[in-house]
Amino acid sequence: MNWEDFDHNALISKTFQEEVTKAYETFWGKKQLGYDTEGRRVRTNLNRKRPKEYREQILREALHKKSLIENHLNDERRKKD
Repeated sequence: MNWEDFDHNALISKTFQEEVTKAYETFWGKKQLGYDTEGRRVRTNLNRKRPKEYREQILREALHKKSLIENHLNDERRKKD
């Protein structure tokens, strides 16, 4: 796998950001999970409580992953030199 292409095409691209935001919105748009009287997992009628700074959380996680990949690439370049 070419990490440079992944870094450029996936983490920086707008479509990646849109996909993450869409998945995040879908998750928080669903109702909470709970248990019925028989102990089975069921979806309740209660809304999930969304964190206040959810957009910043997404951005922080994406930037952290990007920095990990960049560090890996820099380490690989240093090994070649």
